[in-house]
Amino acid sequence: MTANPIHTTPYIETTKRFPQDPALLEGVLSKMYVDVANGVNARVIGIYELASVITGERWFSNNSSNINTKRQTQRKVFQFSDASLVFSHGLSGVTAFTRIYGTFTDGTLSYPLPYVSPTAANQVGVSVSSTQVTVTKGAGAPAIISGFVILEYLQQ
Repeated sequence: MTANPIHTTPYIETTKRFPQDPALLEGVLSKMYVDVANGVNARVIGIYELASVITGERWFSNNSSNINTKRQTQRKVFQFSDASLVFSHGLSGVTAFTRIYGTFTDGTLSYPLPYVSPTAANQVGVSVSSTQVTVTKGAGAPAIISGFVILEYLQQ
């Protein structure tokens, strides 16, 4: 892994030559362990839960006095139905949403959320306030039977 934090990637070498001298081997194994741990910890975590989970993403610091401090995003999944197109997300201390997305179904087909149609009145949007998630459908939009909204966010 490179020492330059701007270009750091979780790349781990696939081959390694180990020294025969036990004194040198200890240093190589220690460095290798740190490289593996850093590589594993830098990946995006593919866990989608109804409770908040850390995503593994590291975002820039909003503290100009310590630019090396990174912020981690969290992710939370919300289920909704046609009866609950406006619901509370229950999140506090959110400084920014980094991703807002999801899917919904009309019972036959599945659609991305937000859904963009060539016909403006057929679209389905999602917006998030400091307390609520709102799924809004246009007059000609597909019926919404059920769906998921996924929020990824930074906290203080």
